[in-house]
Amino acid sequence: MLNKLTNSFISSSLAILSIALSTANPANASKQTDRLWQKSLNGSKAVQMSSYSSGNGGGGLSSRKEIHFCSNGEMAITASSSISVNASNSSYSDGGSQKYTGTWKIMQSNEYQVVMEVIDASSGEKGYINIGYKQDKKLYSANGNRLFHVPSDLCK
Repeated sequence: MLNKLTNSFISSSLAILSIALSTANPANASKQTDRLWQKSLNGSKAVQMSSYSSGNGGGGLSSRKEIHFCSNGEMAITASSSISVNASNSSYSDGGSQKYTGTWKIMQSNEYQVVMEVIDASSGEKGYINIGYKQDKKLYSANGNRLFHVPSDLCK
């Protein structure tokens, strides 16, 4: 089962909340888009991956974040990262991962974006996630990073 949730992954979306709420569709249309987003997200995960290589064997870094949306309102965020540094006669590498859990619900939506409230299972702290589609019909986070939308391996 899922363990705990933190706001560290989602805090960057707080600034988007007021903009998203002020530009969303009227209430009746929003309820319909809420249902469409709910159907689309239930049992799925949004995956964000990034990497950087310094070239010439000097090292690099990579990260992967996953947000799992369970149909029962539970969610999990998994995050992992690694770094490597290579210099003349030495090298260093490190990495780590975290898993957090909590609940999610749609606060506001329109055809192109959704704002979700998440609540930390261990502390009760609230945060927000904002994701949406661009003209290319692909899913993006509030800060413009591409998200891969695939079935969740943690929940249905």
